[in-house]
Amino acid sequence: MIRPILFYDHYAYIVNSEKVDVRRGIFTITTTMVPIERIHQIEIKKGPINNLFGLSNVYVITAGGAASIEYLKQDVAEEIADELNNVVNKIIRSRDNQ
Repeated sequence: MIRPILFYDHYAYIVNSEKVDVRRGIFTITTTMVPIERIHQIEIKKGPINNLFGLSNVYVITAGGAASIEYLKQDVAEEIADELNNVVNKIIRSRDNQ
């Protein structure tokens, strides 16, 4: 029972117009930063256990790898995916206009 509490206390994510930043870990802290302009695909996934609790994961996929924002409520996951998709589309449109 202590493990989920420790996980949530040591898990954070930031999504802004420049990057997706995910930090996790207790003894060894792992930071994954993905620049918005490198994003190729955004996916929302949920398995049977996530589905049971109404949770989803957002996967941000680039040519060099992927980052995941895990255990989000379904509406929050959709909001983050929509926000990222809008920012990526703005970047693509601005490149096409140049």
